[in-house]
Amino acid sequence: MAVAKGTTFEVHVAWVMRHMLGAESLVVRTGGANDRGVDMHVSCGDLNLVVQCKNMAKRLGPQYVRELEATVADFAADSPPGGIIGLLSSSQGFTKQAMARAMSASHPVALMEQPAGGPLPSSIILNPPASMALPRGWAVAPAPRAAAVGAWDALRLAGHVEVAIQPPAYASVRFVHRAP
Repeated sequence: MAVAKGTTFEVHVAWVMRHMLGAESLVVRTGGANDRGVDMHVSCGDLNLVVQCKNMAKRLGPQYVRELEATVADFAADSPPGGIIGLLSSSQGFTKQAMARAMSASHPVALMEQPAGGPLPSSIILNPPASMALPRGWAVAPAPRAAAVGAWDALRLAGHVEVAIQPPAYASVRFVHRAP
């Protein structure tokens, strides 16, 4: 049952990433034996992510961030120019200790709370190296309220590719890529 629950969550996160990043994105699920700690690879232009998905009953602690750091370090040598960001997706969020660990990590990591079955993530936190690793033109900014209710077309605006993520003060937040 736990494997099915985890696989279902991975498929859902892949669906969310694919819909948020749009047609330009490539989302490849890799979970299983010999996956090097990665459940999926996501790329959209110069944005490259290795994603770990955890559908646990509780918020994730710092040990999961340390595991992600090791995965990012493993992929760093093979990463494309501009690097790779490790993204840890949790259905229940993260403890304060996990967030502190992420913020102090030397590798680029991001924490994403994605409620199981929810149309958009409820939050994404980028540590300083991840913020620095965002490719030129990418940023995190508030998203339209319509995105929070599943209006995916609202995320596709002329000259933009937008990925919605959410802090408490907004309906959602997004990665924004403005065409040069």
